[in-house]
Amino acid sequence: MTPSPVATAAVSAVFRPAVSELGLTRARVEHTLGYRHSPAPGIVSASLDALLGDLEGRTDIACGFTLYPKRDVHVDRHGIRIAGTLISTGSIITARFKRAQAIAAFIVTVGPRFQHWLDELAGIDDPMHHVLADAIGSELAELTADFVHQRIGDTAARDGLRMTNRYSPGYCNWHVSDQHVLFTMLPDGACGVTLNAGALMWPVKSVRGIVGIGGAVEMEEYDCSICSKEECLRRDHA
Repeated sequence: MTPSPVATAAVSAVFRPAVSELGLTRARVEHTLGYRHSPAPGIVSASLDALLGDLEGRTDIACGFTLYPKRDVHVDRHGIRIAGTLISTGSIITARFKRAQAIAAFIVTVGPRFQHWLDELAGIDDPMHHVLADAIGSELAELTADFVHQRIGDTAARDGLRMTNRYSPGYCNWHVSDQHVLFTMLPDGACGVTLNAGALMWPVKSVRGIVGIGGAVEMEEYDCSICSKEECLRRDHA
């Protein structure tokens, strides 16, 4: 069934994009590593080329979302209620969902194969390659989040609606402990991602969150001043 924001019941969709569909490049990873205003050293670029060339068969990327229609969504000063369950998103995020007619809860992961590869590299006496592979995984996770975000936008557009930015626990004063609540709202199986008691996901290179849909919601430029998370890939350190 094709998800629709104007449906009468929650509907899920799951995707398994290939790395080639995500637009991963060495330049993007170098940007993630902090080389934004000057070129990366040659040894870094050469090592990234080698690692990127070795990605084949080392990922099992999956992503998906569950779309909750208007009847399941209620936004008030306490946060956002989805199908009767409160997520305490805080005032910054809640304000951006006040006009939402539907909400998509999403999950993405680079997959266990990549996690096992990272673990293997961590056991080798070559910390640089582990750091670079970790950056590749972070960028892949973010690009997969872009992919599923666009699929949510496509779903909204079919009904003449728009979407908001995506937001995740741990950002903009939304406490990370809410991950336990959010996981109950994801597609069945959560694309193979698990959550421990401390709200940490496995595989580590995974992203989850929510996106609002409606006729009067907006996509905004990411404003780092509203969020205190220093390690965010989107943060402008200029």
